[in-house]
Amino acid sequence: MDMKDLEDVAHRYKKATDALDVVRAEMQGTAVALLQQDGVKQADVARVTGWSREHLRRLKEKAELEALRRRVDELSTTKKPSPAASVPRQQVTQALRKPVPSISPKVLALPLDRVVWLVDKAETVSPEWVEEIRQEYPHLQGPDLDYLIVDLGHQKGFKIPELDEPTTNGETADGERPAGSEEQTG
Repeated sequence: MDMKDLEDVAHRYKKATDALDVVRAEMQGTAVALLQQDGVKQADVARVTGWSREHLRRLKEKAELEALRRRVDELSTTKKPSPAASVPRQQVTQALRKPVPSISPKVLALPLDRVVWLVDKAETVSPEWVEEIRQEYPHLQGPDLDYLIVDLGHQKGFKIPELDEPTTNGETADGERPAGSEEQTG
């Protein structure tokens, strides 16, 4: 055995993991597409894929959120003639929407129920700040607004264990373990 053997094995390993990533993404897409059809049971998809129903729910929510974001981006980039430009002397009475900043992929990867919990926590700790965001983005509601609040809070310095870099023992920099990282005994 020499370094060439190791390089060959490492190359085959990389190709296999890349192929696995492609097939996993295809399986996730197919599973989500099935879950969005009427009459398809989540339990049947879970049985075939081997994934938990909770994991499937998260995949479906993430796909729906991504589709909504693409639609929002599409609508926000479409140029429409200004009402003031098309009708002379028309008074514009509605404030322009503030563009929504892009949300980090780490925040988007969080499950919706965790994001809602984090927003509730932020409202208890800093209600004025949360209200300020709601007023800045009155056109956002529901999950879009919640994900934005969590992302802006993380940028502001609020500690979110899942988003902080873990240390070598699995704990975050603030000494907390991320949610779902409980040690398994058996």
